[in-house]
Amino acid sequence: MTAPHLSSTAAHYLHELDVALSNTDARVRSDLLDEVEAALDGLDGAGLIERIERIGDPRFVAAEAGR
Repeated sequence: MTAPHLSSTAAHYLHELDVALSNTDARVRSDLLDEVEAALDGLDGAGLIERIERIGDPRFVAAEAGR
């Protein structure tokens, strides 16, 4: 996780998501982190912020994943 080509903003968001997913099934956690990382890969500036806003707050994403 957290490829070196991600911006610091994307890496921070992924870290926050990882922490929020700490009580989630390991496979679900891994798959979701991979999916979000792919969605953020190569983005920066306004495009990155927009994508993060569409994905949502890491705590909300984690809560939804735990359903």
